[in-house]
Amino acid sequence: MIRAMTWNVWWRFGPRERRREALARVLEETRPDVVGLQEVWFDETGDGLANRLAERLGMHVTVEPYRRPERWHRRAGDEAYGVGLAVLSRWPVLEREVLALPAGDGQDDGRIVLHALLDAPTGALPFFTTHLNSAPHESAVRCEQVTALASFVASRARGHAFPPVLTGDYNALPDADEMRLLGGYRTAPAVGRQVLLDAWEHAEPGAPAATWDAANPYVARTFPLSSRVDYVHVGLTGPGGLGRVHAVRRAGDRPVDDVWPSDHAAVVADLTSYSVDPDVELPQPEEGERWAVGALIRNERGEVFAQKRGPHRRLFPNSWDVVGGHVEAGEDLLVALAREVEEETGWHLRRVRRLIGVSTWTGDDGEGLRHEADFVVDVAGDPERPVLEAGKHTEYGWFGVGGLERLKENRPADDTFVHDLVAAALA
Repeated sequence: MIRAMTWNVWWRFGPRERRREALARVLEETRPDVVGLQEVWFDETGDGLANRLAERLGMHVTVEPYRRPERWHRRAGDEAYGVGLAVLSRWPVLEREVLALPAGDGQDDGRIVLHALLDAPTGALPFFTTHLNSAPHESAVRCEQVTALASFVASRARGHAFPPVLTGDYNALPDADEMRLLGGYRTAPAVGRQVLLDAWEHAEPGAPAATWDAANPYVARTFPLSSRVDYVHVGLTGPGGLGRVHAVRRAGDRPVDDVWPSDHAAVVADLTSYSVDPDVELPQPEEGERWAVGALIRNERGEVFAQKRGPHRRLFPNSWDVVGGHVEAGEDLLVALAREVEEETGWHLRRVRRLIGVSTWTGDDGEGLRHEADFVVDVAGDPERPVLEAGKHTEYGWFGVGGLERLKENRPADDTFVHDLVAAALA
């Protein structure tokens, strides 16, 4: 799963030192993989908010200034700092590029789009962030800007399996002309056949949506009309469902130790980072059922990965097992599968090849029937350097047909479950 986030961080306004700590705390709790930031500040040396957040979070960063920051300087009475966009990423930035946006007849603040091509584990990810003109009457200007943005996105996203991800403060309501034009699915698109889906279409019904929220005291002092003006957009899904939106929500939408982090709330979207082969049949759990998932990870030699459970585990100590675990309440089976792969190995789920089957048993915890779906998968990561969960697993191995008998070590004679799973994955 890839977690993308957008946040306007309100330059140097308000109690900035306390806000900076609040911003960092929210980012630490949210754990995004990539963030588009608007209104970051920096000094003449280039040091600033984005760099400090990146250092604290252990992320890569790229920053680009707005071309005409005078309006921010006048509002704050401070000309010593620049204002701009930034991308924070858990992965290296392969390429970066900047597009200057037209201002038409509106206020020319030198607004831009920052593009970063990210070296994500499952392939290059084309990521964009921007900040459009802000005056309520400037819809026509924003239409010009999204037309330029859409063309830029189309040219830079071409040739990549993962769909483009756009983030930003668009200063426009969801039904505004400029947002319909950018999306391209409620009116004719700005670029022929290009559709950019507003991730909030996948929000839970009734979920709080306003990113410019009158409950925020910084908003109440200025333009106290609650609105959704910050967005994550994603192109149409790539091969096997790459980039599909799984979930979306707000973050940074309440005080942290009595300080609101920004005048805007952030938007966080979870996107599918793996493909699913078209003939994979996915089980459909019924409400109230308890499920688990298992990942039969194969390498380039066709071998299957297994790990040995620690000696102090209550169940099957010192026994070989496949990667997997319980599905959490409300969690999709494949989301759980991707989570378990990352938690138990440090690798990233890249492809779901096939379903081996579904098994059912009754656990010894008194909680009734369990169902387990086991899948053959590919992962991204170094096959000889898994990061095993400390205290839970002690060693790992890659198993071919000739090594299947080892999988029966320290198990009862009639327990061939893991052996049979791996054999089925090798077939």
